[in-house]
Amino acid sequence: MKSLLVVSLIFYSTTIIAQDSIQKKIKWGLFISAQKTGKVLVTDKGSDTWVSSNRFKYEKHNFSYNVGIQFFYKFNKHLLVETGLKYSSYSYRRHVPKNSPELPSLSGNDELFTKFNYDFIEVPLLIRYNINMNKFKIYSGLGVLSHILINKSIIGDSDNDFFSIINVKLIETNYNLFSLSAVGKLGTSYKVSSNFSVYIETNFNLMLSPYKSQTYSSRTGNVIEGELISKENIIILHEKLYSFGLSIGIMFNL
Repeated sequence: MKSLLVVSLIFYSTTIIAQDSIQKKIKWGLFISAQKTGKVLVTDKGSDTWVSSNRFKYEKHNFSYNVGIQFFYKFNKHLLVETGLKYSSYSYRRHVPKNSPELPSLSGNDELFTKFNYDFIEVPLLIRYNINMNKFKIYSGLGVLSHILINKSIIGDSDNDFFSIINVKLIETNYNLFSLSAVGKLGTSYKVSSNFSVYIETNFNLMLSPYKSQTYSSRTGNVIEGELISKENIIILHEKLYSFGLSIGIMFNL
């Protein structure tokens, strides 16, 4: 009976110690980030083609943002694994002047201003390396970011009309609901107390897989939809987003 009691006490103590040790290694946090977003255009015939170069000419960066929750697992005093869940809204602008010779199908007789907005649910997975300096830490991180496209909206203005297209039906278009990005970050954190820290970081991400692929005519630059045309005159244009910006956040011990 005494032996059973001793074994039970040892098992209970070991479990408590193990749980306490794991809890000390897990942190969680909240963040908000301001971003500038742009777009990369790549075709199946290379990146420098008539369609992609002239589309890129008229497309500009725009303000974007993301918010979310993060979880960290501490392997040792230098290495962390970071994951979480976040909502991101990326956008870019397109300005096409009147009678554009490069993109006649987009401009026509009107000057056209368009803002494209894409909403994603995202899951990051990064390895982070910390350099500890008393209450301050400097860190860098590398990893991947999984995107789930949940919505697209278009807001535009021309000489003759204002238009808005909200909640584009993604299933019926050429959008990929799932895509993947490479992510890098560099930041610093300050330990306010034993259980609470604040941080600021710069970050960059670039899609490795496109969120949209569409077929164009290599001769006219127009979108091809169900037309009979020789394969030599077809270009598949892949669109990828990239963003860079600044994040601020808070971190707690579990």
